This record gives sequence, C-alpha cells and structure tokens, in this order.
Amino acid sequence: MIPKVTFLMTCFNAETYIKATIDSILAQTYCNFKVLIVENGSTDLTLSILNSFNDPRIEIIELEKNIGRTPALNLGLKHIDSQFVAIHDADDISCPQRLEKQVSWMKSHQETVLLAGWCKFIDLNDNEIGTYQPPINRSDILNSMTHCNPISHSSVLFRKEAAKRGYPEDFIYAQDFALWLSMQKEGEIDMLEDFIVKIRQHPEAVSNNISYALAKSWDGMRLYEEALKISGISKLSYKKGLSAIAIEMARYGKSKIKTGQFFSGILWLVKAFYKSPRIFFFQKIRNTNFYQGKNQ
Repeated sequence: MIPKVTFLMTCFNAETYIKATIDSILAQTYCNFKVLIVENGSTDLTLSILNSFNDPRIEIIELEKNIGRTPALNLGLKHIDSQFVAIHDADDISCPQRLEKQVSWMKSHQETVLLAGWCKFIDLNDNEIGTYQPPINRSDILNSMTHCNPISHSSVLFRKEAAKRGYPEDFIYAQDFALWLSMQKEGEIDMLEDFIVKIRQHPEAVSNNISYALAKSWDGMRLYEEALKISGISKLSYKKGLSAIAIEMARYGKSKIKTGQFFSGILWLVKAFYKSPRIFFFQKIRNTNFYQGKNQ
C-alpha cells in the first residue's frame, strides 16, 4: 500500500541533529507516511546514524558524493509516489500533530496545493529564541511574496502532482521559494495558524561567504521579478517588490566590490538606485534579509 504522505529530507554532515530530527518525524500522531532521506555524500557519522534506525518507514538513497541540495531534492521527488510530500530539513523538529493537522486541512480543501505553518526558532541547544508567524490570509500570503519568502521550508506539505517540474535547478540559494512561486499558479497556498515546526538557527551560517552572498542576491533579484507577475497583488506590494529587487541589486553590487570587481559593483549600485531610489535613504541594505532559510 502506497503511504499517503512522504517526508522528503536531504542531509549532508548532519550527525549532530539528525537523530532528534528523525525522532520528531517518527513521533507523528498521523501514521500513514514514509520517510525518504537523500544522504548527500556525508563524510561524518550521518549515514551510520541513519542506518541505526530500525523502522520500515525509512528509506535511504545513499550518494557517494554531494551533488548539491537542489539536485538531491529533485532526485528524492522522482522516487516519491505518495499523494502528499512533506518537506523536512535535517536539523529541524516537527511538532507531534504537524502531519495530522496538515493532512486534515488538505482533505477538506481540495483547492490547496501547498500548506505551510507557523514556526518557532531554536538555537543549537534547543532553546526557543523566537517565532515566525506569516500571514494566514491567502491574498496576504501572495502579496508578501513580492518582498519576502513567507514559507518555511520545513513546514511545507504539498500535493505531489502540483510539483511535477520539481525545484528549479538554476537557483542555488532559494530553490524552495522558486518552487512556491511556480506552485501558486497551480492552486491555492495556505498557512496554518499554528506552530507546527521548530527551525534551528545557526549563527555560524555561511552568510559571510562572498560566493554565497552573490548567489543569494542573484536568486533574490530574479525571484522578486517573478513575484511581481502574481495576479492580483496590491500596488503597495508591487512597490515593496521593487524595493526588494533594488536591495538585492545593491547587495549584489557591494559583494562584487568586495571581490575586486569595482566597476561591475558600481554599475549594480546604480541599477539599484534607478530601480528604487528610496532604499538608499530608508533601508539598511546590509541587514535586509529576503529569506530565512538554510542551504544543507
């Protein structure tokens, strides 16, 4: 019998938290699911920990080397034949009733193709350090997508048939946001007014890496341009979208300058100014973050 839901997870060198993560999945009150884990060429004890679980619901795809997160996610999707896909990052924690609540919603809302939920942030020691409560109104969700990604990756449950093309592989940093923008064309995106997952925050994240910063801003520029095409967005959200694009342009330019590409960087800063002059007066370009995410 094909399970109704498949949890999809990719992992790379996740030995510190992978056991707690899987324990939280196996403790779900809804039981008709399997767990598909793409082990992305880890060099630590991740694979050994995964193999220590004696649960027939767990399936592991073992890769000899890291192929990148987006290709790993798409490889996993190709192996899934269940109706719903639940996404889970390798260091986050699902609340026990997460799946039960999401499946119940999807059964009663056939128009919904993607269902996310609120999340709590935890530190490396599992202490709660904040919350994230994105809008629950459908139009508010879409309007917010012009200037941020309101959907936490590990909170998502979506219909497999609505993600036939998978995660767009030309996005290194924000492949999930790219998928959400694609899926909103297939049906409704909804948000549970409930905390269903705990997202782990890593202070040593790669945000100071120049290559990472360039990729992040490049993804952001293109995705916000795409978000401006969403049908029915408000004028205010459109303006916020222009500002978001300009901020990513400015950040891209600043990163270019840091790599020694001075003239290219200045050109991007000029483009940012013409896109939305107000950001140079009212926004802190350096600290603006278009998405709370991870790249495992």
